Amino acid sequence: MTFQSPEAVLMPLDLTVAGETDIDQFAGVLRFVNCEDTNGALNLTGKVSVRLGQTERTLMVLRLSQAILMGRASRRIRLSWEAQAGLTATFMISPGVQEFDMDATPPAQLVTGDLGTAITAVNVAVGTSEVLAIAANANRKSVIIKALSTNTGIVYLGPTGLATSDGMELVAGASFSTQHDGAAYYAIASAAGQAVRVLEAS
Repeated sequence: MTFQSPEAVLMPLDLTVAGETDIDQFAGVLRFVNCEDTNGALNLTGKVSVRLGQTERTLMVLRLSQAILMGRASRRIRLSWEAQAGLTATFMISPGVQEFDMDATPPAQLVTGDLGTAITAVNVAVGTSEVLAIAANANRKSVIIKALSTNTGIVYLGPTGLATSDGMELVAGASFSTQHDGAAYYAIASAAGQAVRVLEAS
Protein backbone atom coordinates (compact mmCIF):
# COMPACT_ATOMS: atom_id res chain seq x y z
CA MET A 1 0.00 0.00 0.00
CA THR A 2 1.53 3.35 -1.05
CA PHE A 3 0.91 6.83 0.33
CA GLN A 4 2.19 9.90 -1.51
CA SER A 5 1.15 12.76 0.75
CA PRO A 6 3.48 14.28 3.41
CA GLU A 7 0.42 14.99 5.58
CA ALA A 8 -1.30 12.65 8.01
CA VAL A 9 -3.38 9.93 6.37
CA LEU A 10 -5.63 7.16 7.68
CA MET A 11 -5.05 3.53 6.69
CA PRO A 12 -7.67 0.83 7.40
CA LEU A 13 -6.60 -2.79 7.94
CA ASP A 14 -8.90 -5.80 7.82
CA LEU A 15 -7.66 -8.05 10.64
CA THR A 16 -10.10 -10.88 9.92
CA VAL A 17 -7.43 -12.88 8.10
CA ALA A 18 -3.75 -12.94 9.14
CA GLY A 19 -1.57 -10.80 6.92
CA GLU A 20 1.08 -8.12 6.54
CA THR A 21 1.63 -4.90 4.59
CA ASP A 22 4.48 -2.47 4.05
CA ILE A 23 4.11 1.28 4.56
CA ASP A 24 5.67 3.17 1.68
CA GLN A 25 5.85 6.65 3.20
CA PHE A 26 8.33 8.67 5.24
CA ALA A 27 6.34 8.34 8.44
CA GLY A 28 7.46 9.77 11.76
CA VAL A 29 4.33 8.90 13.72
CA LEU A 30 2.36 5.68 13.44
CA ARG A 31 -0.74 5.65 15.62
CA PHE A 32 -3.43 2.98 16.16
CA VAL A 33 -6.50 5.26 16.19
CA ASN A 34 -9.50 2.94 15.87
CA CYS A 35 -10.54 -0.71 16.10
CA GLU A 36 -14.08 -1.94 15.61
CA ASP A 37 -15.96 -5.19 15.14
CA THR A 38 -18.42 -6.14 12.40
CA ASN A 39 -21.21 -4.30 14.24
CA GLY A 40 -19.19 -1.09 14.29
CA ALA A 41 -18.60 -1.33 18.05
CA LEU A 42 -15.28 -0.21 19.53
CA ASN A 43 -12.97 -3.13 20.29
CA LEU A 44 -10.03 -2.87 22.70
CA THR A 45 -8.42 -6.26 22.04
CA GLY A 46 -7.11 -5.69 18.50
CA LYS A 47 -3.34 -5.69 18.07
CA VAL A 48 -0.89 -5.24 15.21
CA SER A 49 2.87 -5.90 15.17
CA VAL A 50 5.17 -3.24 13.74
CA ARG A 51 8.64 -4.05 12.42
CA LEU A 52 11.03 -1.14 11.93
CA GLY A 53 14.09 -1.76 9.76
CA GLN A 54 15.40 -5.18 8.79
CA THR A 55 15.50 -7.26 11.96
CA GLU A 56 13.07 -8.86 14.37
CA ARG A 57 14.69 -7.00 17.29
CA THR A 58 12.75 -3.91 16.20
CA LEU A 59 9.37 -5.66 16.49
CA MET A 60 6.75 -3.89 18.63
CA VAL A 61 3.06 -4.58 19.23
CA LEU A 62 0.53 -1.76 19.08
CA ARG A 63 -2.94 -1.68 20.55
CA LEU A 64 -5.70 0.93 20.32
CA SER A 65 -4.57 4.54 21.12
CA GLN A 66 -0.89 3.60 21.21
CA ALA A 67 1.64 5.11 18.83
CA ILE A 68 5.28 4.99 17.80
CA LEU A 69 7.22 8.27 17.48
CA MET A 70 10.16 7.59 15.21
CA GLY A 71 11.12 10.80 13.39
CA ARG A 72 13.04 10.33 10.16
CA ALA A 73 11.69 7.10 8.70
CA SER A 74 12.71 5.07 5.68
CA ARG A 75 10.39 2.96 3.56
CA ARG A 76 10.99 -0.04 5.80
CA ILE A 77 8.00 -0.25 8.10
CA ARG A 78 6.03 -3.49 8.05
CA LEU A 79 2.71 -4.16 9.78
CA SER A 80 1.68 -7.76 10.47
CA TRP A 81 -1.17 -9.33 12.37
CA GLU A 82 -2.70 -12.63 13.39
CA ALA A 83 -6.27 -13.44 12.39
CA GLN A 84 -8.69 -11.49 14.62
CA ALA A 85 -12.21 -12.40 13.56
CA GLY A 86 -14.42 -9.50 12.52
CA LEU A 87 -12.01 -6.70 13.45
CA THR A 88 -10.98 -3.69 11.37
CA ALA A 89 -8.12 -1.48 12.57
CA THR A 90 -7.33 2.07 11.45
CA PHE A 91 -3.86 3.62 11.64
CA MET A 92 -2.85 7.26 11.31
CA ILE A 93 0.45 7.88 9.51
CA SER A 94 2.00 11.34 9.75
CA PRO A 95 5.37 13.11 9.31
CA GLY A 96 8.38 12.81 11.60
CA VAL A 97 8.89 14.41 15.00
CA GLN A 98 12.40 13.32 16.04
CA GLU A 99 15.63 11.77 14.72
CA PHE A 100 15.58 8.00 14.28
CA ASP A 101 18.08 5.51 12.85
CA MET A 102 16.16 2.70 11.18
CA ASP A 103 19.21 0.34 11.13
CA ALA A 104 20.10 0.67 14.82
CA THR A 105 18.16 -0.54 17.85
CA PRO A 106 15.34 2.00 17.61
CA PRO A 107 14.85 4.66 20.28
CA ALA A 108 11.17 4.50 19.42
CA GLN A 109 8.75 5.87 21.97
CA LEU A 110 5.38 4.31 22.69
CA VAL A 111 2.85 7.02 23.54
CA THR A 112 -0.88 7.41 24.07
CA GLY A 113 -1.17 11.20 24.17
CA ASP A 114 -2.20 13.78 21.61
CA LEU A 115 0.02 13.85 18.50
CA GLY A 116 -1.23 17.10 17.04
CA THR A 117 -3.95 15.59 14.86
CA ALA A 118 -7.55 15.53 16.05
CA ILE A 119 -9.39 12.25 15.42
CA THR A 120 -13.19 12.20 15.54
CA ALA A 121 -15.46 9.18 15.09
CA VAL A 122 -19.25 9.37 14.78
CA ASN A 123 -22.17 7.14 13.86
CA VAL A 124 -24.63 8.60 11.35
CA ALA A 125 -28.12 7.14 10.87
CA VAL A 126 -29.15 7.06 7.20
CA GLY A 127 -32.61 6.56 5.76
CA THR A 128 -34.44 7.23 2.53
CA SER A 129 -34.05 11.01 2.92
CA GLU A 130 -30.73 12.80 2.46
CA VAL A 131 -28.68 13.42 5.65
CA LEU A 132 -25.34 15.12 6.27
CA ALA A 133 -22.71 12.42 6.81
CA ILE A 134 -19.84 14.83 7.49
CA ALA A 135 -19.71 18.62 7.42
CA ALA A 136 -17.20 20.60 5.37
CA ASN A 137 -13.85 21.01 7.13
CA ALA A 138 -11.02 23.05 5.61
CA ASN A 139 -8.55 21.46 8.06
CA ARG A 140 -9.39 17.87 7.17
CA LYS A 141 -6.43 15.60 6.46
CA SER A 142 -8.23 12.30 5.89
CA VAL A 143 -11.67 10.77 6.27
CA ILE A 144 -13.08 7.24 6.12
CA ILE A 145 -16.82 6.63 5.74
CA LYS A 146 -17.86 3.01 6.26
CA ALA A 147 -21.28 1.40 5.87
CA LEU A 148 -22.06 -0.84 8.83
CA SER A 149 -21.75 -4.55 8.10
CA THR A 150 -25.21 -5.01 9.62
CA ASN A 151 -26.89 -2.76 7.03
CA THR A 152 -29.60 -4.46 5.04
CA GLY A 153 -29.77 -1.79 2.34
CA ILE A 154 -27.29 0.23 0.27
CA VAL A 155 -25.97 3.64 1.31
CA TYR A 156 -25.13 6.26 -1.34
CA LEU A 157 -22.67 9.15 -0.82
CA GLY A 158 -22.32 12.43 -2.66
CA PRO A 159 -22.95 16.18 -2.57
CA THR A 160 -26.20 17.67 -1.40
CA GLY A 161 -29.13 16.84 -3.66
CA LEU A 162 -27.97 13.28 -4.35
CA ALA A 163 -30.32 10.39 -5.03
CA THR A 164 -29.94 6.62 -4.98
CA SER A 165 -29.61 6.80 -8.76
CA ASP A 166 -26.46 8.93 -8.75
CA GLY A 167 -24.67 8.63 -5.39
CA MET A 168 -21.59 6.51 -4.81
CA GLU A 169 -22.72 3.07 -3.69
CA LEU A 170 -21.64 1.58 -0.35
CA VAL A 171 -22.90 -1.93 0.28
CA ALA A 172 -22.81 -3.34 3.83
CA GLY A 173 -19.23 -3.30 5.12
CA ALA A 174 -17.86 -1.19 2.26
CA SER A 175 -15.93 2.02 2.91
CA PHE A 176 -14.90 5.24 1.17
CA SER A 177 -11.78 7.25 2.03
CA THR A 178 -10.22 10.47 0.79
CA GLN A 179 -7.33 12.76 1.71
CA HIS A 180 -7.05 16.57 1.77
CA ASP A 181 -10.67 16.93 0.76
CA GLY A 182 -12.58 19.38 2.95
CA ALA A 183 -15.95 18.96 1.23
CA ALA A 184 -19.22 18.05 2.94
CA TYR A 185 -20.60 14.59 2.17
CA TYR A 186 -24.25 13.61 2.28
CA ALA A 187 -25.82 10.15 2.42
CA ILE A 188 -29.08 8.50 1.45
CA ALA A 189 -30.08 4.84 1.61
CA SER A 190 -32.19 2.40 -0.33
CA ALA A 191 -34.05 1.51 2.87
CA ALA A 192 -34.67 2.99 6.30
CA GLY A 193 -32.57 2.04 9.31
CA GLN A 194 -29.10 2.09 7.75
CA ALA A 195 -25.96 3.72 9.21
CA VAL A 196 -22.38 4.73 8.45
CA ARG A 197 -19.37 5.29 10.71
CA VAL A 198 -17.26 8.35 9.94
CA LEU A 199 -13.61 8.62 11.08
CA GLU A 200 -11.95 11.99 10.40
CA ALA A 201 -8.41 13.27 10.99
CA SER A 202 -7.97 17.04 11.00
